[in-house]
Order: sequence, then C-alpha cells, then structure tokens
Amino acid sequence: MAGLGVCLFSLVNAIGILILDRKAEKERNQASKTEKKSGKPFNLNDLKHFDSRFWHLTASCTVTYMTILPFIAVSSELFQQKYGFSKVEAGSLFSIPFIISTFSSPFLGYMVDRVGMRSPLILISSLFLILSFTLSMMVPACDRCLNQVAPQILLGVGFSLYASVMWASIPLTVPQQ
Repeated sequence: MAGLGVCLFSLVNAIGILILDRKAEKERNQASKTEKKSGKPFNLNDLKHFDSRFWHLTASCTVTYMTILPFIAVSSELFQQKYGFSKVEAGSLFSIPFIISTFSSPFLGYMVDRVGMRSPLILISSLFLILSFTLSMMVPACDRCLNQVAPQILLGVGFSLYASVMWASIPLTVPQQ
C-alpha cells in the first residue's frame, strides 16, 4: 500500500512538473520571438572558451561519481557477504544514502543558493565521502551488526551536499548566452 502511495505521489508531481514545463516553454517561445537569435550552431571549438573552473568542476564530477556509483552498485552484495545480512536487510542499508539525499537535497540546495561558499562546501562534501569510504573499509566484519549505518549516513550527506553544490556551480563557470 505504501508503494502505491509513493507511485501516486510521484505521478501527481510528474503532472505538476509537466504543467510547469509547458508554461515555461510558452514563456520561452514568447521571449525568443522578441529576441534576436544568433543562429550559430554548436561547434566543438566553442569548448575552448570554457574557463578552467568548468574543466576542474567537470573532472571533480567525473571522479566523484566514479567513486560513489560503483560503491553503491556493489554495496548490497557487500552487506550480504561481509556482514551476513539478508537481501532485504542489505537493501535497507543500501537505501540509506538515497533516503538521506532525497530529504536533504532541497534544503542543501537552498542553503547553497543563499550562503554561496561553493568551494568550501565541495571540499566538505569530499571530506564526508572520504570519511564514509574509509570507515566502510575499516569497520570490522561481524555477523549482522549495524556498523555500516554510520558510513552510509555519511555517504548520503556527502553525496547530497556534493550534488547540490556541483550542479549549482555549473552556470557560474560557463559563458552566458
């Protein structure tokens, strides 16, 4: 029953986003009629005009996602093999970063927009992630003990903070057109 409720909630939100998107598209179309279009197609040489901050951010994003996503992909099986959890219990532990990210991302995004300080916040998020992975490696294996909860919480907070800061930083690093 809870799954049905979540699906219905998602459907209502998707319809709301569709309505907002159509409204924004109409506004963009009206604005584009009054603006003069450059008509210039995309060219790979345009990438030379991107600032080094953009390329550093791109490299950071690539490396960060290359560490988080593979770990998350194998974490359920790791929890089953190393800690003796059932599939359901391992799935619950596996979901902790996603649950934290779901609820904290809107607030962290708002905080980033209000406070700024993107560089220190990306550093802090990286420290959360490093601490999470280090703790995850260092905690001793024991049968069905919950010593992986703290690293999963840190992973959720670090991932959410990183995504909130990184994606909000991209428009600040590319030329406006």
